[in-house]
Amino acid sequence: MIRNGLYALTVELLDGVQGGGNGVLVLRDGTIRGGDSFFYFTGSYICSGGKWKGEVTSQEHTLDLATRPFARKVATIGFSGTYTDHGAENDNTALLGNRSISFRTILRLLLADQDGEMPALDRRRSEHLRYKEISTPARAGRQ
Repeated sequence: MIRNGLYALTVELLDGVQGGGNGVLVLRDGTIRGGDSFFYFTGSYICSGGKWKGEVTSQEHTLDLATRPFARKVATIGFSGTYTDHGAENDNTALLGNRSISFRTILRLLLADQDGEMPALDRRRSEHLRYKEISTPARAGRQ
């Protein structure tokens, strides 16, 4: 089963279509909720054995550039992909009226519901950044 929790979302549009972005999603017991600066997402999924699939609806909450493909549209998005304990990758198809858009998404687990902690990979990154801050000498200000 894919882990319940908060995920970072990266979207890459395919086939030469301009756009993409970053946001967050909450996955919990077969439901998807999330968004980014312009859109919110709601949906559902099923998963088993490292594979998952589902459907998401995307809708604007803040107007985006009218030239972008998802602007002023409610999109129905079908997806399928794979998951691990640290995230997921999906191939997606959005239906926008009589047009379809293909894109790829990557989800990275930020915070799991089960343990309330960051995954080990992110914890190491945070510790590395903290170490860099501590080990970097303070710079003297101009007098």
